[in-house]
Amino acid sequence: MVEDYFVEREEAFYKLDTLTRSRRIRFLPISLNVNRKALEIAKVHKVRSFDANLIASAEVNEISVITSNDKHIATLCKKRGLILENPIPEEITRKMRL
Repeated sequence: MVEDYFVEREEAFYKLDTLTRSRRIRFLPISLNVNRKALEIAKVHKVRSFDANLIASAEVNEISVITSNDKHIATLCKKRGLILENPIPEEITRKMRL
């Protein structure tokens, strides 16, 4: 959030801290299997480790739908046969690019 969308660090911390307290979100542990798969994905697709970790976590945990507005994740989902749901309306996405 800070690097890609220039959100202030304090605001990013608050948002992420709030998410970690949600009862509606299931948090997945990073396991050895996820790490190995992430390394493989990063190497094969030449992507950032963070992006590879997200995809590896989904695949290892048999999750087929990824929610993201990240173009890198969209590309990986397409290549890996995962479904991408972008929660941000296209009109707002266009404004974010400006």
